[in-house]
Amino acid sequence: MIESICLAYGATVDIDYQKRYPSTINTDQETEFAALAAQEIVGSGNIICDSPPSMGSEDFSFLLNECRGCYVSIGNGMSASLHNPHYNFNDAILPTGASYWVKLTQMRLE
Repeated sequence: MIESICLAYGATVDIDYQKRYPSTINTDQETEFAALAAQEIVGSGNIICDSPPSMGSEDFSFLLNECRGCYVSIGNGMSASLHNPHYNFNDAILPTGASYWVKLTQMRLE
């Protein structure tokens, strides 16, 4: 299709498609553990465990290919998506995020 469009306009195309990022797949046990830690901080009503899959690439996928784990997101409120020049990080969530990581660590050490 691309070649035909280019031909119609007198252009050429070279396609160099590279699959670079594997899928980011959370493991069940680690996802449950992460959800329990988040529940301790923000309550179960504020956790979304069944969000739809995302097609975005993520560096964390390389780690999850090597060991079990869970990629989590913290709610930022209304803003453009991450890696967008209009993204506005909500500084008010810093204490919540820090508390989550402390709770996760405490639970793991128990």
